[in-house]
Amino acid sequence: MQAVRDLLPHHFAEALPAVTPNNISEKILTALDADGPRARTPEQLVEYRVMPRWDGYWASRFFAGEVEQPFGALVALVASQAECGNVRCDDRRDVDTGELCPFCVELKADRRVQRRLEQQDAVRAAERPSEPRGGRSGDVVPPPRPEAASWASAAPGAWPTVVTPAEDTPVVSTVEIPSPDEVQARTADMRSILRDRRSRSARAPF
Repeated sequence: MQAVRDLLPHHFAEALPAVTPNNISEKILTALDADGPRARTPEQLVEYRVMPRWDGYWASRFFAGEVEQPFGALVALVASQAECGNVRCDDRRDVDTGELCPFCVELKADRRVQRRLEQQDAVRAAERPSEPRGGRSGDVVPPPRPEAASWASAAPGAWPTVVTPAEDTPVVSTVEIPSPDEVQARTADMRSILRDRRSRSARAPF
C-alpha cells in the first residue's frame, strides 16, 4: 500500500494525510489483487491505471481546487474498471506489453460498425414515404361512404321526391303519409284542372 502511495503524482501525494485509513488501505490492496486474476504490481497499477486517469481528468480538478476529499479521488484512481474480458487490461492498455488491448480495439470497431448501421437505418427511415392516414403504405384506402338517401324539399302541395344515393348503399328512411282529407283535396284539384284543359281543347278551332 505504501509503495503505491510513493508512486503517486508528487503534488497529489503531498495533499494526502500521512495516515491512510483502513478502508482506503483495503481499496488499494484490492486494486493490487495480489493473489487474483487481475494481479498488478504497484508500478503497473500506477502507470496503466492511476496516471491515465490523473492526466485525463483528476489533475485539472485537483489544481483547480475542486478535490475536497483526496482519499476519495485516490479510490477512483486505483479502482478496477474492466471494459473487456482481458484480465491484463487497464484503461484499454495491456499492462504486460504497454500496447493497446486487442479486445478493446475489437469492441471499439464493433461499436463503430453498430453506429454506422444505426445511422443508415435512420437515413432509410427518413427517406421512406409517409404512410397515409388509416393504413400502412400501399394499402388501398376506400372512398368515403355516400350519404344516405334523403327526401328533397318539395313545393307546397307537391309530393316529396327521393334523392337516390350513389352505388348500392342501403337506405333507411321514413316518409310522411298525407291524411285522407289531403288526398281527396289534391285529387279534386287535379280533376278540376283536367276538366278545364279538356274544355279549352273542345273550344279550340280545327
